[in-house]
Amino acid sequence: MKKYIWSVLILSIAVIFAGCTKKEVIRVGTPFNDDGVEGINFHYEITESKSIKALREIVKNADEIDKPKELGKEPEIFFSLDRPKEGISEIRRYVYYQDDGSSILCSEGVSGPDGFLDMYFSLNENQTNELKNVLQ
Repeated sequence: MKKYIWSVLILSIAVIFAGCTKKEVIRVGTPFNDDGVEGINFHYEITESKSIKALREIVKNADEIDKPKELGKEPEIFFSLDRPKEGISEIRRYVYYQDDGSSILCSEGVSGPDGFLDMYFSLNENQTNELKNVLQ
């Protein structure tokens, strides 16, 4: 009887941990602004762990910069790194590709007195090409 109880207990723990695995996904889309209505049209998701790891590294190595004075155009692409089962969006960035091959990433803050300010980051040409490869 004790073996049966231990077997059930161990099996239950294994099932619980199997259900708690972190499934991460990169979501890629195009920002839009139609008559004042803003949003993202998501086109595809990337679940490959190699791409997720590469994206984390690119974002980690981006240089924080002051808000660029002339960012007049709309961002070309948006990506987020999400953990859907947990309802968490860990990384969210708008991407502005520059004429010189570099790019600017924008992490929009939350408006309001307790909100965070928008943050801007720059990627050089090589980092931008790596980002493009990850997001393809």
